[in-house]
Amino acid sequence: VLSVSDMSSESGICVKIILKPTTPKALVTKCFTDIKTMLHQAVSYRINVTTRYVSDVDSVLEAEANFKETTIPNLVQDWGSWRVELEVKYLKNKLSKLREELAKHRLLKHALSKLSIIFKVLKSKNKQLDKELAAKLEITVDEAKQILALSVRQLSNLNKEDVLQKIANVKEQISIVKTGIKKPNEKILNDLKEVEKSLLS
Repeated sequence: VLSVSDMSSESGICVKIILKPTTPKALVTKCFTDIKTMLHQAVSYRINVTTRYVSDVDSVLEAEANFKETTIPNLVQDWGSWRVELEVKYLKNKLSKLREELAKHRLLKHALSKLSIIFKVLKSKNKQLDKELAAKLEITVDEAKQILALSVRQLSNLNKEDVLQKIANVKEQISIVKTGIKKPNEKILNDLKEVEKSLLS
């Protein structure tokens, strides 16, 4: 052997071996076959994994641990499945909160167009202002309570353009989250690429 150079890259393994011109062809063929056999072997090491859980049972925290033997490829696959499930769960929770926020801004938009009615109800001596306001604005009692929770100054300072902009922003966020729920793998892969960059930099 004259020289051995490791030219491996992200695309795969590449080892350059330069032999002496006098090396018998039969020996070259045998060495190539041996190397090829070694490179095509898959080795999966067995490892032990502990999974810990904490659950709330009647306000009492209970810890549980599961033990299992697995391989590194299976561990990575299990982590991937868990990470996708976690991402979807997080995004669904975020979507729920965004929808609540959107409903709140839409209610404020509706209130803006009915300020005169709202101020009139506020001056009313009716002990059930929420029911009266709900009937006059054709909204639910809970929505009426949200409006009544605002002070007169807050109601007076409501700006239509600001409310409309907030509605547009929330709608855009909802669209992004919905896409993320449909394709959680893309977000996770991008996160892993960023981690890789930070480790290599």
